[in-house]
Amino acid sequence: DTSSWAGPFTFNAGYCIPTGTSSSTYIDNFTTTGAAGVNIDNSASGFATGNYGDYYSTHYVELASDQNFDFSVGIVGGTVGAAIWI
Repeated sequence: DTSSWAGPFTFNAGYCIPTGTSSSTYIDNFTTTGAAGVNIDNSASGFATGNYGDYYSTHYVELASDQNFDFSVGIVGGTVGAAIWI
């Protein structure tokens, strides 16, 4: 049998940079707790110029593959979504 998923396929393994149009709704706090290694504390970060703050190289969580951690996201000015790239 032949799978309908027979390739080759190309996938983007990088991260995307979102765009925004409003400075009235944004993430103001992001923290993690419970990691045995490094946690994130980005409290009162405020609105990012250009509607996007790239913390990829400076904010990370360090933990074992079987370990859990908690996170908290503070929103200013409305309702937004949040996602974590692992």
